Amino acid sequence: MMVKRKVILLLILISCVLVTNSFAGKFKKYPFKSGKIVYEYQGSTKGERIMYWDDYGFKEVTIEKYTIKGFLGMTTKTNSTTLYSGKYMYSWENDDDKIFKEENPLAYSIENGNFDENDYDAYGKAVMDSMGFKKVDDEKILGKKCEVYKGIGKIWIWKGITLKMKTEMLGMNITFAATEIKTKVRVPKSVFELPKDKKVVTSEEYISSQSESDEDDEVSKEDMENAKKMLKSLFGGSDD
Repeated sequence: MMVKRKVILLLILISCVLVTNSFAGKFKKYPFKSGKIVYEYQGSTKGERIMYWDDYGFKEVTIEKYTIKGFLGMTTKTNSTTLYSGKYMYSWENDDDKIFKEENPLAYSIENGNFDENDYDAYGKAVMDSMGFKKVDDEKILGKKCEVYKGIGKIWIWKGITLKMKTEMLGMNITFAATEIKTKVRVPKSVFELPKDKKVVTSEEYISSQSESDEDDEVSKEDMENAKKMLKSLFGGSDD
């Protein structure tokens, strides 16, 4: 018996909120124009996550490959990529032929907020507060002084950048920590390109393409809509 795919997708959405906590259309998402961070998954989750960004975070990509040991020793494997480009986000499994396209739900936080282009740090703290996270400590990771927040999980933030995160949902523990940080580096444009051998589809197209026999193992339209509404509501967005 496998963990339902919709549970994994929703976990990934929430994970992306914690790691990617602003939208760069109006201001700098990060204090550095470009960078690269390598993360290692720990605990019951084993694997690696690599994040690149450019244009102060207007373009960002996360490549991850990990295995979760969850319910009764069952194993779930993920080999996926998430790309943020302006107001859109694209995600795909490397062994799938489709690219899942959505409006970036975090964009609403900026479109409806009162932050200027240098408020990346204040904005990150506002996001933590809106999600119920409270600062509990300061701690160094790779020599960087992080502010530690605790809420539905625990998160370590340095200059608006997540260096470590721990969360546990539905019996699955997801923990990762940075093992390498590079800023002000040259990131090849190809890193932010969509694969040419995959078809870009919207959420509606993606869901409708699934066969009825796979209904129980796929994320439903209602699940996705509820997840998007949750993310928008966290940051003051609306559906109007």
